[in-house]
Amino acid sequence: MSNQARDLVYWIDQLSLAQNDDQKTEIIQAIGETQNPKAVGILVRSLQQASLKVLEAILDALGELGDIRAVSPLLSYLRHPIEEISASAFSSLLKIGQQRASSIPNELAWQNQWANPTDQMTQIAWQVDQEAIQVLQAQLYHPQSSVEVKIGVIYTLGHLGIVHHMNPILQIMLNDPDEELQAACAYALGEIAIRASHMEVYRQVIQAFDQILSKKTATEVRVCIMRAVADIEQQSAYQLLHLGLKDPNERVRQLAVMGLARLKSPLNLSVLYEALKDSCVDVRRNAVYAIAYLKDPQSILVLLSAICDELQKGHLADVRTAVLISLNQFNASQAHRVLRTALQEAKTENQKMAIAYLLAHFQDVDALLYLLSAPEDKVRKIAALSLGHLKNHTQQKQIRTVLEKFLNDPAWEVRVACAEGLKRLADPLALTSLELKLNDPHTVVQTAVKNAIQSLSKRS
Repeated sequence: MSNQARDLVYWIDQLSLAQNDDQKTEIIQAIGETQNPKAVGILVRSLQQASLKVLEAILDALGELGDIRAVSPLLSYLRHPIEEISASAFSSLLKIGQQRASSIPNELAWQNQWANPTDQMTQIAWQVDQEAIQVLQAQLYHPQSSVEVKIGVIYTLGHLGIVHHMNPILQIMLNDPDEELQAACAYALGEIAIRASHMEVYRQVIQAFDQILSKKTATEVRVCIMRAVADIEQQSAYQLLHLGLKDPNERVRQLAVMGLARLKSPLNLSVLYEALKDSCVDVRRNAVYAIAYLKDPQSILVLLSAICDELQKGHLADVRTAVLISLNQFNASQAHRVLRTALQEAKTENQKMAIAYLLAHFQDVDALLYLLSAPEDKVRKIAALSLGHLKNHTQQKQIRTVLEKFLNDPAWEVRVACAEGLKRLADPLALTSLELKLNDPHTVVQTAVKNAIQSLSKRS
């Protein structure tokens, strides 16, 4: 159980034991601070039996959680006769909209789900309050409504996804110069278009976005537009997404990459390949996931080349790790064959290093043993580390024996990698060979050997 889940369980237990409103209010505030989406249902179910003080705390906590499922319950409290309650409901609606509209899609969700940058909504049964919607609309047109109030209204109407709200929001986006208001409109229009799932609605929204982007537009507006376009998943949005790849803001470029992948067209691969050269590592990493999502086996060589480029530039392992994760999206035997062929043709040190890193995914012992005998020190180092990942392999004895042999490699980096590889292999039979290297002439090797011995000793 994660810390977040444990915290929620603890506070729910405490809530059931609370004796008065002061205690309940403090506990509900703590529940909101857990940021655990599972708390939404619990809090919503508590609304109708709550005292006024506790009710206000629940509404505030729902805003802290930032979960779209709380929109309909919060909406109904806009008409509450007590101003503090209606103000808390409105404030929380605004928080939810702002959090979701300005954030980049969750990186792990994009890695693991390979499709939708928007979180799927789990419904909580709560009837939409039509009278409260009218209250919202009145605020939208009221001459004394502040920009902040209008933004909150637009976010909420967008979450509800009712198509007849589209035209007034669209007109505000096109005609009001306030940038925050434009950003809220862009987000809301995207939400409405997704829920409408109608070609004419898509056309109008994309046309409006194109019109806004043809002007000098604020960064947050472009981010919201690109997120909406990525979520809409319409081929007619290709030009906007392609334009997004050239945007000076990296968040816009990341969303454009995701959107191009979600169009599911192999014709977009060449554009995504170019994104692998982006100056921002986050864009390059997302380009890897996007390319793999389209599952073209020829892309494996392009991704291999991307690792080589990263090695050439001396960059960190972000893109390399993304490529390794991405291999799961391809047919395993097909991807393995491509890498084996690439190994036969590899000439540069970086090519061999990249292949050695990826071959561990396929547990290709023979190829890794071959690379462990390569003339390049860095290639032998990666091969040794990759072999260490093949724990409980049928050829474990052979792997251990070879790594023990290369503890005497002339390159100290390779000796360190072999010690680390033996540690990862978790075979206590390697202890004897490691103990013989405790007096290695290089202090880094000595440290690696000591760490391996300490780890393996616990298993013997």
